[in-house]
Amino acid sequence: YRGRGLASKLLFDAFARIEEAGGSLILISGGRGLYRRNACVPVLRSMYFEISRSFADKNADSELTLKSFDSSEIATVSALYRREPVRFLRPVEDYRYFLDSGIVMSHPSDLWLIKRGSHVVAYVVVQKGGTASTAPQIVEYAGDRRAIVQSLAMLIDHSGGTDSLNLFVPVADEPFCWQLQDLDLTGVKREGWTVRIQNFEQFLQSMRPYFAEILGTSLAQSVTVEDSDSDITFFVGKEQLTLSRDDATALVFGTADNRERQILEEHKGTIAETLGELFPIPAPWYGLNYV
Repeated sequence: YRGRGLASKLLFDAFARIEEAGGSLILISGGRGLYRRNACVPVLRSMYFEISRSFADKNADSELTLKSFDSSEIATVSALYRREPVRFLRPVEDYRYFLDSGIVMSHPSDLWLIKRGSHVVAYVVVQKGGTASTAPQIVEYAGDRRAIVQSLAMLIDHSGGTDSLNLFVPVADEPFCWQLQDLDLTGVKREGWTVRIQNFEQFLQSMRPYFAEILGTSLAQSVTVEDSDSDITFFVGKEQLTLSRDDATALVFGTADNRERQILEEHKGTIAETLGELFPIPAPWYGLNYV
């Protein structure tokens, strides 16, 4: 069946069905050439930190304890997650699915509650290491960042097999990145999976309340877009900026190589300044929402 364009036809059919159902943004869990050729762009999602045993021990707090997640704690974990500034709307069924499967982002994982006395102050989701040489990875967390750092030694102990741990910090969580950098850790930018903005006009309309927070209601209303499939044209008042669909997506979400900055530096005027204030929007990290 190779060479008959069947994969492309299936992909385009999926795009059309999602748009018909009212979807404007598609999160794609891969970077195949087929996706990249069809305006699916890898966007910046996280900073990656390597946690050594010595760092974890140095920052440990003996007053903290870990508790394995069970169904009695769904409400507690959900409440912590709902306090996160950038997140998915996550029904309780997603937590039950995790309890049944033990899988997060395609890998066996544990969810640990971090307690100070009788109070749950944070939680972390840890992907188990695949081999003795593969460090476990924290792929979701919520709650007290200080407690998360202070519990890293216990998390390494419970993970077993290695003396290190990897931590992914979503790009929206700059304060946590600053905290880790103040503790002499250096993060590395990591691309997430690809995304496609299926319908730019609908997507920007859904973001208008967010734009109003940044620009004010009047100026936010003047930001519009025309989606002509291959090209995307942004308007701010009478000024306009036309980009390829790939570049428009990179501008909206940002990339690990700062492509969005390069795009805006090539254009001047009010429109570049305004779009620079609005974008990039921090893309949510999948965590338990990965399906």
